[in-house]
Amino acid sequence: CGVGIEVTMEAGYLTVLAPIEGSPAYGAGLMPGDRIVRVNGEPIRGLSFLAAIKRLKGKRGTKVEIEVLRAGVNHPLSFTLIRREIKAPSVSGAQMIDTVARIGYVRLRRFQKGTAKELKGALLPFLKEGMEGLVLDLRGNPGGTLDDALEVADLFVSHGALLHEIGRQQGRTFKKTYTAKPGDPFEDLTLAVLVNRGTASAAEVVAGALQDAGVAILVGERTFGKGCVQSVFRLQTEPALLKLTTALWFTPNGHAVQKGVPCLHEGACFHRRNEQDKLRGGLAPNEPVSLSSAEVMLLRQLRLRSPKKTWLILQFDRQLRRAISILKNRKLFEEERDRVGQF
Repeated sequence: CGVGIEVTMEAGYLTVLAPIEGSPAYGAGLMPGDRIVRVNGEPIRGLSFLAAIKRLKGKRGTKVEIEVLRAGVNHPLSFTLIRREIKAPSVSGAQMIDTVARIGYVRLRRFQKGTAKELKGALLPFLKEGMEGLVLDLRGNPGGTLDDALEVADLFVSHGALLHEIGRQQGRTFKKTYTAKPGDPFEDLTLAVLVNRGTASAAEVVAGALQDAGVAILVGERTFGKGCVQSVFRLQTEPALLKLTTALWFTPNGHAVQKGVPCLHEGACFHRRNEQDKLRGGLAPNEPVSLSSAEVMLLRQLRLRSPKKTWLILQFDRQLRRAISILKNRKLFEEERDRVGQF
């Protein structure tokens, strides 16, 4: 059993990509970008990824003390969590949120086998109700499997590239382009995709594909910036595994998702102000709307208290309100679609 966080190793620290919705970590207030420095009082920097993860796991109902460093906070933060079994389905909260404007909403928690099929099943009834616009909520989505993410992106894009993958294999550089196939019933929808610092990896693939295809605008905050393909090799000389970065992901227009990686060509970085900004990674939203830590925690508590654990709390969710208002105004949508990350 665990505490419900998706993590990655960054600069030697076990770093939170996103807490899983409804998990102990989610309720306690862990945030994307938090760097875990101690578990039960023991430092974990310098441990392997698997060894650090093992410290977080344990028997159901047992306590674990976690100490993190958080950007903007000048002292470590401590959390006491109770381990339990974590279940995380892909799709949640699907509903029509404005029947007059014909706008639907759905949240994707992660990408795993069957996500595209699950999403399609959730949205088809809304098409029968005349849905024309969709808010696709990818906030706090840490990613998952690439193939399933591409299947989801393909639902909304009729043609063209979805992703470029560039890497090395057997000493040679290769480039692979994944393309969309026409024929899905959702290709005429107008989308607003909600993103934040917890939108990572395969979730960034989907957001970038939809943004570059011109079928969606991104609303929220710059995404995490994890766009690398990692391969695992079994060592022959000892019982160990070696994980290597073997490829990088680029959006259809050539924008690098991974932090510290330049774009494929200068045109893909047209919205970056300087050389340092070109290496920031992640995806810049068309419409930047940042939530404070206090707002994020308020929304979490309200969601946990609501009978259906709903993400639709319009009164306090400025990002969601902004996405809906843009979808209601076609001219505004087109203006925002053409304005990428001017901040």
